[in-house]
Amino acid sequence: NGTLVYFTPLAISSGVKYTSVPFFNIFMHGNVFHLFLCCYCLWAMLVNRPMSNTHMLLVGLVSATVGIYLSPTPFQGTSGIIFTITGLLLSAYPTRGNYARVATATAICTAVQPSSWCVHIVPLVLGFVYYRILNTARHGNTV
Repeated sequence: NGTLVYFTPLAISSGVKYTSVPFFNIFMHGNVFHLFLCCYCLWAMLVNRPMSNTHMLLVGLVSATVGIYLSPTPFQGTSGIIFTITGLLLSAYPTRGNYARVATATAICTAVQPSSWCVHIVPLVLGFVYYRILNTARHGNTV
């Protein structure tokens, strides 16, 4: 998480909200509260893991990058990575309660910042689909 520690103070001190390279915007945050919320959500989700943290974070980084490049508006923050991991977990543990929590979180994030739908929903779906494909390749089932 050293990258977050480096880029966030740089963004805050310089007043920069976005970089010219969308990939780097994943490591920018709107404010300290946004950084704290993203870190807390990430920490809370890494309790029950269907794969290694490194694997989930790499899939998250790729999916978040796709979401941020597809976004019609500039966006910052690690929520794309968090939503990817949420999709992975939802695919691994598909319970009614988990679906309800994910739907609530997605609705709240989108309501707070409507332009964020692409950087939240795209990584969520990519994480979900990735785990389904991986699970099918590993076990030959489509559960």
